[in-house]
Amino acid sequence: VIGLWHLYLLLTTYTVGMFMLVIQGPFLLAAHGVTSPSTIGRLLAVSSLFGALGGVLYGFMRRWLGFRQMFVHISLTMGTGLLLAVWAPNNAMFMLASLVVGLGIGVIEATIASEIMLRTPEPLHDRALGLNVSFLFLGPVLNPWVVAPLSKAHDIQFALNAIGGANVVGGLLFIIAIIAPDSSRWLAVAGDSVALIDAKARTAEPGSAL
Repeated sequence: VIGLWHLYLLLTTYTVGMFMLVIQGPFLLAAHGVTSPSTIGRLLAVSSLFGALGGVLYGFMRRWLGFRQMFVHISLTMGTGLLLAVWAPNNAMFMLASLVVGLGIGVIEATIASEIMLRTPEPLHDRALGLNVSFLFLGPVLNPWVVAPLSKAHDIQFALNAIGGANVVGGLLFIIAIIAPDSSRWLAVAGDSVALIDAKARTAEPGSAL
């Protein structure tokens, strides 16, 4: 289980962004001039709604996408969605941004958990998945600590731009790991664990990912 530290670190890193709109969204909307609690609630609920939809579609997506491809999807949807939220000129565009973010955040935990299941023997599944949930909830705890210095140095828009941009860069790194795996050994998560999951995916029967 300890050998999976890089997966738990990856999960915590991405869940900082996963909870970004939920925690920082009200401040961003206030900066946009939206102060009605009901309006803020409706706009932010879209990301959770489409996160739930993403979770439902996870099994289908894994029939066609490996671990790296899933994190390309996660990184680019989260990053693009956060950038759209910052630059949204109206509530409709902000709702679209929440939708895009939701499509990414809904599959983060399932993607990590599925690899943990493949990487650990069955007697350790309960311990490994328990740690998975623990590290998942570190994300919202760390989120204010990550955002606060960025907001203090500039403003909330800068903070979300920086984190959204970092997610996009992460997606590009995963693309590099796919098209040039030999030149991306420095990407920790694209190492032996990813190779294992890809090998098992290729030998799995159709529909087994469901």
